[in-house]
Amino acid sequence: MVRRFRPFLFSVTLGGAGMRDDSMAGSGPDRLTDSVMRDAAPEPEPASETAQGTWPTLSLGLGADPPVLVRPGAYTARAVGAAIRPSWGGVQKLRVEFVLVDGPYPGARLPFLCRLPRRLKNGRWGRVSPSSQFYRAWVVANGGPPRRRDRLAVDVFRHHLFRVQTRVVMKDQRQQPLADLAQYSVVATLLERIA
Repeated sequence: MVRRFRPFLFSVTLGGAGMRDDSMAGSGPDRLTDSVMRDAAPEPEPASETAQGTWPTLSLGLGADPPVLVRPGAYTARAVGAAIRPSWGGVQKLRVEFVLVDGPYPGARLPFLCRLPRRLKNGRWGRVSPSSQFYRAWVVANGGPPRRRDRLAVDVFRHHLFRVQTRVVMKDQRQQPLADLAQYSVVATLLERIA
């Protein structure tokens, strides 16, 4: 049998101005009066409500375009935008949007995500490791490694044409499997800069 609980009603009248009611006195934390406890007791639901159930009238908007699923492989894609986004655990990630221009999915938008170094207390970014995914993608976008220990600008990705490798995301950030219909594709690696 399904039981519905009535919400708690904690509007207890206090005796006098700022004084506690005698029925609430006792050792330890304040106790609820018997009338409040009776209000909190489960009450059987009428059969017609139980059979129908209740649903909230809620309709939410999608915050971005729905993710796209494409077959894993190498595609030609153009970088059309970039943003820095907070990610799981407070890590900042660079998100570069790519639009596929060839193959069976022209016009499909796929993100490329890579971790950025932590922000320092003075507001500046930390140093980029040469083994990081950002550095490897930057080298491909730049057409070679930096000439010296210099700043690595994100502008090297802007509006360039790349050969990219895609993959399908099958697990969420907690490493739990995604349902087949919830899986989506991302750009895994930048293979080469074409133009």
